Amino acid sequence: MAQAHAPAARPRRRLGTPRDLVLSMIILIGLVLLLVSVLPRRHHDAVQEVDYRGRLAVLAGAVPYRLLGPVGLPPEWKATSVRGDVADAGRAEIHVGFVVDRDPRTYAALAQSNAPASDFLKRTVPGLTDHGSVRAGGTAWRVYRDGEGHLAFVRTAGSATAVVSDGGGSGGAGQADLLVLAGSLAPLSPASR
Repeated sequence: MAQAHAPAARPRRRLGTPRDLVLSMIILIGLVLLLVSVLPRRHHDAVQEVDYRGRLAVLAGAVPYRLLGPVGLPPEWKATSVRGDVADAGRAEIHVGFVVDRDPRTYAALAQSNAPASDFLKRTVPGLTDHGSVRAGGTAWRVYRDGEGHLAFVRTAGSATAVVSDGGGSGGAGQADLLVLAGSLAPLSPASR
């Protein structure tokens, strides 16, 4: 009679030593770092540009005054916000914020309203006082400043007041940039419906 052979016992696999674990981790971390350094990355730009031209054209048809808008700004001027508040009482206030995207980045704002000029100026350029005038784009603007160096140009035409400012915070645009913005303003035509 034939004898049945019992299957040979497999040798048990030995668990790794702590040294093997550390070496494995070093190799894996090295591979991950290599992949991260080689793979292309999308660079995030904090400046989110908005289409101010289209929005201003629509707002130009909704406000009861001749709205001004920038024409021919240099490419580093990027609109980051457009806001329009049109009240039932016939009052309208428009605000456009710009980042001047060069080193260092600065901020400039355009605000317009047909609210009484003194009330509008108290809201948009609080604490700034009149310091003479300047010409931009062939138009005279009043210069407003405060003790902290903030700057704004103000112009009233008909029932509307326009303010070009450094935004009143840190990182505001200087006089040269505000002159560029003020000089670029022209009356807008309403968007066709």
